[in-house]
Amino acid sequence: MGSTYTPSRSNVLVTMISLIRRIISDIKATVRRFLVNIFLIAATFIKSNKSLRRFLFDSLPKNSLVVADSNSERFIVNSSDKVIGKKVFVDGSFDFEKTVLVMELLNNNKNDITLVDIGANIGTICIPLVKRNIVKRAIAIEPDRTNFDLLTANIFINGLGELIDTKNMALGEKEEEVLAFELSKTNYGDHRIKVSSSFDIENENSRVVTEVKSTTLDKILSQYDTSNMLIWMDTQGYEGLILAGGSASIKKKIPMVVEFCPYLMTRANSYDKFKAAIISAGYYSCYDLNESRPTPMVVAEETFDRLFEKHNNFGSYDFTDLLII
Repeated sequence: MGSTYTPSRSNVLVTMISLIRRIISDIKATVRRFLVNIFLIAATFIKSNKSLRRFLFDSLPKNSLVVADSNSERFIVNSSDKVIGKKVFVDGSFDFEKTVLVMELLNNNKNDITLVDIGANIGTICIPLVKRNIVKRAIAIEPDRTNFDLLTANIFINGLGELIDTKNMALGEKEEEVLAFELSKTNYGDHRIKVSSSFDIENENSRVVTEVKSTTLDKILSQYDTSNMLIWMDTQGYEGLILAGGSASIKKKIPMVVEFCPYLMTRANSYDKFKAAIISAGYYSCYDLNESRPTPMVVAEETFDRLFEKHNNFGSYDFTDLLII
């Protein structure tokens, strides 16, 4: 008669342990798949619900870094920035619709433009324009170190390191000038070169003030081919002094989008220089981009003065953006 094999107790134990491990592994995999699915559902819900994203942003600890996704770009924003950072986190973009309008007014359907983004902040203008192939490349200039670090990171995570040059510096009327730089605690797009303490409707005189060194627009653009450029400038009232330091460049009539805020220009004592620089450069028309259907206006002192009076509400922060060509 043949012998019957009887497994030893140790072999039975090994088999049971192996089986239990396999069961545990299967359970873990199932739980992981479940959690991933829950996360994807939650992420989709959060992405489609602006009210929830607004609540989440407001609930974040101060100075937290969080990723904001849009359909095309990804941005790292700071939770303490309650204006640009918050809008990008909630809406996915900031002022992008204005860039579309500008390209329509310029009647430009090519992508060979070099964008000069002055006051680039964290890249909400230059990054979408380059990534969506609306412009060919960009020069991003941002004086604040915190914003500049996020700008650099955002360029990297969007894969645009070869297409966007960055400059961590301030622009002004003169080279190597030491400028007082006041910092907003809650609006990282409202840091300003401080020229005067005469006006304080937003309690600006309580802001922390640091120092930055300036260079000029002419010096920056001397390194580039300016034949097909677009300047985009948002520098909180300092535009006139930057244009004064870029007189040689703007005589080439490079199209410009510039913020136009009477309160900030008065505070920076820059309005007269703003008018003089643009008129002497020979620009011929401008558009008020806040109008529902912008129409061309002749570049003249009277035109700018009318716009100044239109937006000169000193009890509030009234402004527009002008396309100047």
